[in-house]
Amino acid sequence: MTHSSPEMKFAQCAVGSQARAWFIAEEDDQFRLLQLKDGKWAARSPEWPIGSICGSDEPGKGFEVIGLGIDGELLIGTPGKFIETHLDPLSRGPDRYGVLREVRRVGEDVFAAGMSRQVYRRRAGVWSDVAGPIRESGPGAIGFNSIHGASTNAVFAVGFGGEVWFFDGSCWIQLDSPTSVALNRVLALQSGHVLICGAGGVLLQGKPDALATIKNEVTKENLYGMTEFKGRIFLSSAKSLFVLGQDGLEKQDTGLDGPLTFGNLEAQEDVIWSVGARHLLRSFDGVVWEQVFCQI
Repeated sequence: MTHSSPEMKFAQCAVGSQARAWFIAEEDDQFRLLQLKDGKWAARSPEWPIGSICGSDEPGKGFEVIGLGIDGELLIGTPGKFIETHLDPLSRGPDRYGVLREVRRVGEDVFAAGMSRQVYRRRAGVWSDVAGPIRESGPGAIGFNSIHGASTNAVFAVGFGGEVWFFDGSCWIQLDSPTSVALNRVLALQSGHVLICGAGGVLLQGKPDALATIKNEVTKENLYGMTEFKGRIFLSSAKSLFVLGQDGLEKQDTGLDGPLTFGNLEAQEDVIWSVGARHLLRSFDGVVWEQVFCQI
């Protein structure tokens, strides 16, 4: 299938609304924060690598997009302006502890997490280090790949070595994990349950007091993307799209000619996006998919 861009490769997206979405793209070692609004594309290019993005677009509140650099840099876009700043400008924490891997909105707060179990929270516009004693003293093969919560008092962080941690708003608790493989994505549901996916097709579900493995006989591919859309859980590897059904994981047919690339999934109430290195796909119902082409 034709690529969504002849030159750029895509890494991740953030969905503000059906009309507005943002994407991380890279071309010739130059990172770009792309916006698609009502069919029109725009781009912003910082001088540092963008590792993750999140965004919101709420009626009456305007939009905000946050691009997180792997060393803690921030590119924040709001109506009419962009600013560059840093989430830890004094101690430059990520410089000492390793790269940051994900930024996610949780209620009115924003959380960023990464290597050495770094966790930062933005509350009322102010960033603070909330990792506390769980943060390791220096870079190493330990840390978080993903963070998400049903509320700011029920946040999960997952990462290397099968680690799963729970944050109640003030304290961190390490949960008993049934796996030791790298965990790549966590999705906290409003029911209080959490879903986690990772290397080798590993799937976990449960609550803070009990995590269990979901049987997966469909794929051993590493799972990277996961989101909830219209009451269903969608997951993705780099090569395939799946839905979590009553009988476990089921491969999803997009109806488009392949081969396709996948990897990142994000959704809002009326739209779901799949972002692969070479393909941008969109659906308004989770059944019929269309390819979107980047026109920059």
